Amino acid sequence: MYDIGLNPENTCYIALIDGFIKEGNMEEALSTKGKMIARGVKLCDATYNAILAGVCRNGTMEKAEAVLNEMNVMGIKPNAQTFKFLIDGYCREQSMVKACEILNEMKKRNLAPNVYTYGVIINGLSRCGDLQRANKVLKEMITRGLKPGAVIYTTVIRGHVQEGKFEEAIKLFNGMNEKGVMPDVFCYNSLIIGLCKARKMEEARSYFLEMVERGLKPNAYTYGAFVHGHCKEGEMQLANRYFQEMLGCGIAPNDVIYTA
Repeated sequence: MYDIGLNPENTCYIALIDGFIKEGNMEEALSTKGKMIARGVKLCDATYNAILAGVCRNGTMEKAEAVLNEMNVMGIKPNAQTFKFLIDGYCREQSMVKACEILNEMKKRNLAPNVYTYGVIINGLSRCGDLQRANKVLKEMITRGLKPGAVIYTTVIRGHVQEGKFEEAIKLFNGMNEKGVMPDVFCYNSLIIGLCKARKMEEARSYFLEMVERGLKPNAYTYGAFVHGHCKEGEMQLANRYFQEMLGCGIAPNDVIYTA
């Protein structure tokens, strides 16, 4: 563009950087930023955010910190989007201490985290087994007037179930209903699969019936949990009953069921 006498604007450069990042070409993206500086084009938060999005997605958080430091040196204030990318990146590499530090820094700057940002933190904490902090962040989110969806609740419920904390998982599940969040198939499956693994077959059955009453359709994972659970209990007739019911619903068995 310079060769033909045209002077590209900041938005044009940002589009280029974003394009290189989507191609996975971070080297060219950073090179484009260097050209902007060399040609006296003023960098802005959108420029740095475009770079941070790619760096954080690739999990190179040391480079992300360098980009953030450069922003501060250039006098460009990070915005909510900047912090969102950083939190996402740290959660990807399961650096939950750093992710929570960034969340706190975000709040100190009066930048309000949104449902997505809280969801990423809660998911990361649940996967790392830090359920106490996941519960705390969930409560904070609700206190701030944000409404967690079924996906966020399912993440925390699954975490508690995997740790054998069924009482807390059921409490969270009931809390969903109280707050008007409809549990989906994945949410019910998280409870049912966990209860079946723990050989709590009657409890699992009650959630199965509730699920069907609500018009949700059980899938191969739902039926597979009962097939596995009853096989472990030596209750082969019940296991076969669920297997036949699944076939009658037109659901193809998956590999997990055949290994029961």
